[in-house]
Amino acid sequence: KHGFRYDAVPIANGFIMAGAACDLIQYEPEKHDEMMVTLEAYDGFFVRINPGQLSNPGVPEGAQAKFDGMMREFVKKGKPVWSSPDVQTQMGAKDALVKMNHMDC
Repeated sequence: KHGFRYDAVPIANGFIMAGAACDLIQYEPEKHDEMMVTLEAYDGFFVRINPGQLSNPGVPEGAQAKFDGMMREFVKKGKPVWSSPDVQTQMGAKDALVKMNHMDC
């Protein structure tokens, strides 16, 4: 086990095979501000955190709201976030994957 979702590595490899650079980064709520600075260098984000996942017991209070706020800030700056907190709220993650499975990106 490496701490990432089971599908994270194959998705990252897909980005790499398509010619993009891709890093797997684990979000640590205790290091939110440091993470924000680190992520500023990236052009876009493929998020593998389920809605509400950062609200589970044992996760610092407010972590989900801080993470979602960070992703919304990147969207405002014109950086693509797949899928953004607002999109995840509007449709289930599996619906999003079905709707984008034929995209050429």
